[in-house]
Amino acid sequence: MIRKMNKQYKEKGITLAALVVTVIILLILAGVTLNIALSENGIFSKAKKATKEYQIASEREYLEQNVLSVQLDKYMGNVSSEKLGKELNTRNLNNTSNWHIIKVNEKSYEMGWNYVEKGTELEGYGNAKNSWLINYETGEVIELEEDNYISLSAGDMLAVKDSLIINVDSSIIDENIKNDEISLEKQLGENIDLVDFNYNENSGLTNKSFKFDGEDDYIKISYNDQKKKEEFINQGFTFEFYGNATLGNKYKYENGEKTEYVGNSNPGGFCWCNGEDSSHSIFHFNFARTNSNKLSVSWSSGGIPYKNIPIGTKIDSNETKYWQVGKEVLDGKLQDLGWNNYANNIPINSNSDEPFYLTITFNPKIVGKYDSHDICEQKLYLNGKLIDTGYYYYDDWDDLRNHLDELNYFYICKSSMNGDGIWGFMKMDCYALRLYSRVLSEEEVNKNYEKSVEYHSLLEK
Repeated sequence: MIRKMNKQYKEKGITLAALVVTVIILLILAGVTLNIALSENGIFSKAKKATKEYQIASEREYLEQNVLSVQLDKYMGNVSSEKLGKELNTRNLNNTSNWHIIKVNEKSYEMGWNYVEKGTELEGYGNAKNSWLINYETGEVIELEEDNYISLSAGDMLAVKDSLIINVDSSIIDENIKNDEISLEKQLGENIDLVDFNYNENSGLTNKSFKFDGEDDYIKISYNDQKKKEEFINQGFTFEFYGNATLGNKYKYENGEKTEYVGNSNPGGFCWCNGEDSSHSIFHFNFARTNSNKLSVSWSSGGIPYKNIPIGTKIDSNETKYWQVGKEVLDGKLQDLGWNNYANNIPINSNSDEPFYLTITFNPKIVGKYDSHDICEQKLYLNGKLIDTGYYYYDDWDDLRNHLDELNYFYICKSSMNGDGIWGFMKMDCYALRLYSRVLSEEEVNKNYEKSVEYHSLLEK
């Protein structure tokens, strides 16, 4: 009996050992199989790759059929089939608010191409699983590999495009033509002139900025649309500058001659004028980083008598009209009355090479009275944050209406503040300069600042 039990136990022991060995062998085989299946060249990877290739081929075939349909309708004179995606638009300074390009390595795809973004609904097919470029003239269909292209548009550097009337940003210029003056002028558009640029390291264009040498180069923009001018006067404005700026040279233009001007004058950053050097700018901004690394800002409407009045001086408002009223005027106090006493010596950055973002808004809505005059509000922002609030006489702003017929040009990096024929220039790297025909809110100012910094950081990569 005992011998029989030992025999059964022994037989069972052999069976369990065999089972363990079998399981181990199966696990090894399973591991080998999984390794083969899951490796880079494994069954699953190949199946996944094949599925992706089939999906790409299927999508390409759908898009190519759409191209053929559009081309055939055009040839037959029929109503054209609907083109897919969004039309891309060439970058230039006349097209500042709706350009859109795709960059693949160093090549740019602009006007003439349609961009089908991943996720776009394709009728009768479903949502696009890839991004594509389509040229309906040549029939080309190009797949855009994910993370291997950049989509750039006006909206990438702007949170606010509504009421934008000027947007100067050198990044919209094709990098391949930045030192080719003839090609550059064509891309800039017929309303834009680059005056006296030397196209060297101090005067010309880089991938991220217009460079001005502070000697004589500036941008001249024709602006003679009467309706837009009236909007500017009626709705107010927002002025934005992003970059770095220091003082440049000053000149006196008289009888066709230009001589260095040694008198007191602020080199200018931006103005609205009649285009005559023998005259002066009617409306202008002057701003620059000072030697003490402070920001000095001043601006005025021009054509109005100026006089600096010491704080506390009693004013006879019927004797002289003043452009600027001190920031405490609503409390019945007079402070810093005079065109050149506002916004001087504001600390900006510890690093003098670091750019700053300046925003000025003017709201022509009457917000109160001072000394029998209606007054309006203006604000100054630095790097997206409100720095100060001041006030202007409404009748002085309204006086600009008398000059609208003369105001046919905007100058960038050139302006006049001290009388006929006296013009100042500025040395600066201009990443962006914008003018809106309305007042941006504090939130909009901050969003523009954040978007612009983000966008130009991208251009440096």
